[in-house]
Amino acid sequence: MTPRATVGTGSGRRKTVEYTALHAAKQRCFNQKNPKHKDYGARGVTVCARWLGRGGFANFLADVGPRPGPTYSLDRKEVNGNYEPGNVRWATPGQQSDNKRNNRFPTVRLEPELQGLVKAAAASQGLTVRQLVNDALRCTIAAVAYGASRAA
Repeated sequence: MTPRATVGTGSGRRKTVEYTALHAAKQRCFNQKNPKHKDYGARGVTVCARWLGRGGFANFLADVGPRPGPTYSLDRKEVNGNYEPGNVRWATPGQQSDNKRNNRFPTVRLEPELQGLVKAAAASQGLTVRQLVNDALRCTIAAVAYGASRAA
């Protein structure tokens, strides 16, 4: 894993996606000119000292691991928490969209056995629960509208 940690330094070398992800997180937290600083650094979100300076990237890679696939991106489990071991993961787009400060989920009370089925159905389609519910509602509304137009 050491060679991967040093990629991105020196001329002619390409930066790894992991290096780029950590660099972008540091920019959001510490660079006041970064357009996203207001949502990160200005709110007090920071990057742990272990991932900064000499050897910081190697520590980051040891703590978080390599990105598991091309659709994964760096995510903080607790959106108000820092970039630090235990609060950072590689997340899918669905996990990312579910883990935002501005999410407003409608309150839907499902029987416990239905909760598992809905989550499994969404995951099997590569959707979030919200996307699955929205798609189901659109289909239901379209079916009702179609039935009403046929009855007229």
